Amino acid sequence: MFRSAIPALLCFLVISNALAQRPYKELEQEGQKLLTSNQLTQALAIWEQARDQARLEFGENHATYATALHNLGRVNNALDHYDAAEAYYRQALEIRGRVLGKTDPVYGASLSSLAILKSSRGYYREAEVLLIEARDVYARARGRDHPSYAIVLYNLANVYKNTARLAQAEVLYREALGIYEKSPGKTHPDYATFLESLATLYMKMARFAEAEPLLFQARSIFEKNPGQQSTKYASSADLIGNLYVYLNSLTEAEKFYQEARDIRKKVLGVQTLAYATSLNNLGLLYLKRNQYAKAEPLLKEAVQIKLARVGKNHPDYLLSLSNLAQLYVQKKDYPQAEKLFLELVGTRRELLGEQNPNYARAISGLAVVYARQGKYDQAIKLNEEALEIIRTTFGPKHERYAAVLNDLAVSHSRLNQWREAWSRFQESIAIIQEEIIRIFPALSEYEKQKFAEAKRLFFINFEQFAVSFAQESPELRAALYNHRLLTRGMLFEASRSIRQEVSNNRDTVIANRWQAWRTKRELLAQVYRMTPEEQKQAGLDQQRLEREITQLEKELGQRLQGVITSSSAPPDWQVVQKQLKKGEAAVEVIRTYQRNANEVKPVYGVLVITPGIKSPEVVVIDTSPHSDRKLAEMYRSGVRTWRIGSSSSTVAGVGRGAEADVATAPTIDLYAMLWQPIVRHLQGVHTVYFSADGVYHQINPATLFNSARQNFVMDELDVRLVTSTRYVGQPEPAIDWSSTQAALIGYPNYERALPDSQPAPFPAVEADTTMRFVANGKISELPGTRVEIEAIQKMLQTRRVKVKSFLLDDASEEQVKAIRQTGLLHIATHGFFLSDLPRPDADDPFAGIERDALIRNPLLRSGILLAGAAKAMAAPASTKEDGILTAYEAANLSLERTELVVLSACETGLGVTANGEGVYGLQRAFRMAGAKAVLMSLWTVSDEATQQVMTLFYENWLAGRSSREAFRLAQLKLREKFPEPYFWGAFVFMGN
Repeated sequence: MFRSAIPALLCFLVISNALAQRPYKELEQEGQKLLTSNQLTQALAIWEQARDQARLEFGENHATYATALHNLGRVNNALDHYDAAEAYYRQALEIRGRVLGKTDPVYGASLSSLAILKSSRGYYREAEVLLIEARDVYARARGRDHPSYAIVLYNLANVYKNTARLAQAEVLYREALGIYEKSPGKTHPDYATFLESLATLYMKMARFAEAEPLLFQARSIFEKNPGQQSTKYASSADLIGNLYVYLNSLTEAEKFYQEARDIRKKVLGVQTLAYATSLNNLGLLYLKRNQYAKAEPLLKEAVQIKLARVGKNHPDYLLSLSNLAQLYVQKKDYPQAEKLFLELVGTRRELLGEQNPNYARAISGLAVVYARQGKYDQAIKLNEEALEIIRTTFGPKHERYAAVLNDLAVSHSRLNQWREAWSRFQESIAIIQEEIIRIFPALSEYEKQKFAEAKRLFFINFEQFAVSFAQESPELRAALYNHRLLTRGMLFEASRSIRQEVSNNRDTVIANRWQAWRTKRELLAQVYRMTPEEQKQAGLDQQRLEREITQLEKELGQRLQGVITSSSAPPDWQVVQKQLKKGEAAVEVIRTYQRNANEVKPVYGVLVITPGIKSPEVVVIDTSPHSDRKLAEMYRSGVRTWRIGSSSSTVAGVGRGAEADVATAPTIDLYAMLWQPIVRHLQGVHTVYFSADGVYHQINPATLFNSARQNFVMDELDVRLVTSTRYVGQPEPAIDWSSTQAALIGYPNYERALPDSQPAPFPAVEADTTMRFVANGKISELPGTRVEIEAIQKMLQTRRVKVKSFLLDDASEEQVKAIRQTGLLHIATHGFFLSDLPRPDADDPFAGIERDALIRNPLLRSGILLAGAAKAMAAPASTKEDGILTAYEAANLSLERTELVVLSACETGLGVTANGEGVYGLQRAFRMAGAKAVLMSLWTVSDEATQQVMTLFYENWLAGRSSREAFRLAQLKLREKFPEPYFWGAFVFMGN
């Protein structure tokens, strides 16, 4: 009797205990509240109780029990217990599939949660499979217009974005946005989140003009819901800051980063992950500025906050740790960088395994540290491992794959393992070249610039390697020349190609877009001269105008992409060689570096092609220890002071621009350094097509003096300056002078009154050392330019050329901009190049243009003075013409039918030199405007000498000579009266 009562008692106790437990529903709701308020540990404890209660109430084969497991997956994921989270998600998925069926949307939710977890850990392939299945479940269960279907598309787009399938990601983002536009609508916070993700995709694709309005649209949504003091609004400010970092507008970026930081500090406090993110962003901004003292404490504080909040295994902590390590790499504190990267590698190996892309990123970062310390064998081993992981995860065309290949190649080259380096370089450069041909034409001008900057390190590394090991392989020399043909003047050629295609295209949409682009650029040139207050009064917004211009550029590029891409086959040096006649040579100059032991020194790699050779020849010219600037100064000083015997030639009259200060004659033989090594490869050559780089842009090779033979380069060779030798062999068309139009502009009235301007002094111009045409607030007159214009007009009229001359008040900016379809444009006036930028703290801009704009756009730093210039130098800005035609404005002219622009002014050939891209100045601007060739000057020349060389040039040209030959003959004739190269060597002819 006693024994039989025991089971009954046990049954009673179990039932009583179950009844004492709180109901599942109550526990589930409490856990949800705790999770929402970020009380994760408490939520875990409650939901563990809820799971046990669900087992008692419903059993383990019930959908509610699966939900309890799913909730445990959520909270473990939030606590960074990823393995536990995955196990719970998989259990819930299995039960839901078995109990509810694999077509139920709840099963789809399980698929999505597991996929997002896998994606966050870098397992993108698994995530993609799960999300595709979830997408199909939602499509069948709820339809393709349901918000839950849009969310799955959004998550799948994130996976595609992270695996560089950017076009696929864009399609899905846009589809998700289209669904949300209908329901729940364009004001929903999720819609704003979709916008931000699409914007970050565009940032990744360098489509910044499209990204910016999306980010601001999302910001306006968050401003209303959930409000300006919300974390979403702060995150929106962060993303806009990221965009401006991409655009190198660091001052703007800093404002948005600080706004996000201040909101997070006020709303969340200073010991939160979000606040640490703000510190991290600001630290990276200062790191980009090389402000290490400001960056380091912020990055350190971010690391400490994240360590305290989430521990050393959390991705946010590891990301901050990586950023801090990068700081130490830039500071060359390699022991500290190595320590942090080793921690990063160890943690990611433990958490993610050795086949994860985040682990690959960590070991490739450590490889950089080893390579910087000369431990190339260790760097190679790590990068080989990273390369295989990236190839498996992303494929052999991904940007990360190309970057690691490039790092590997550099390490092999440092060990003199040139064959291994060459193999890796071939593969990485092929990826980049394919991107240039495929993507480049459709980008806006600014996006092209950012793309080129992003790829520049690839080019530098390859050029340095190829020049150093050129003698080892004919194949390598050929590849270097081909690479140079593709990348030389890449930005210039892309802009010129679009202009040519527009002028040849009959599509009215393209014509309208082009005209709108030109109009807005013209307005922007004026806006650059206006203060923010003046812009506001005029109802103009510089940033919005820049965005609109960029968008129009993109639309044009996209419409013309097929045409341009189809004609963008990779160039080949042998095609150039076939165009060379006997006695001709093609020369490409590359400014690069060589590394000997721990020494890095600047050198020039000069590539030479002549008929009949089996591969290009490469000459290495060592210019150390002299900088390009010092060499240019020595050259100009030498030309200025050079004399032939007892010649009494002197500078006659007023120069048409700036004069360099005269120092002393050069202390080194520039011919021996810069030209003699090239001459050794020019035996039997009389004509050289010369594509310059670096200091060679600042000299006229014809003026270099061979002291051994007592003659100039001009006496031995006809050196023809070209943008790229890619165009060698294109004949100069014969000119039918009777059907040619010419526009001659000169002798401007600098004091002409201008509308909306008041006379004012111009201290910024006087302070600049190059502005020697200004004295006591006056611009020196050039009476010789009137004589020059009138003489040229008479010569042209004898050949029945339709000539229009503009002098005095008519020699205006308005007249220049109104010129259309002229075959010849001749401008005789003062020219300038602003070599000395205003001081960082200067209040006075140059011609109204603020210092920041001058830095961002070097085409604003050179130009010519026209009628009214004296009145407008520092007068209040307006949208009227001001008498100063900058190179930026000149690039907007319509010169598609212009054979030659003659800039009979001083320093019109100068500008900001960019290696591989050329000179950003007037010569580039007029050629971007469509002119086939430009005749320009490198320094100040006397009025008398300029008149004579111009008169001689036109006499020869009108007599039937080609423009190049006519100019060369004019120089030779001028030498008879002015033997010094200062006079006859100032002008150079540039064209293809």
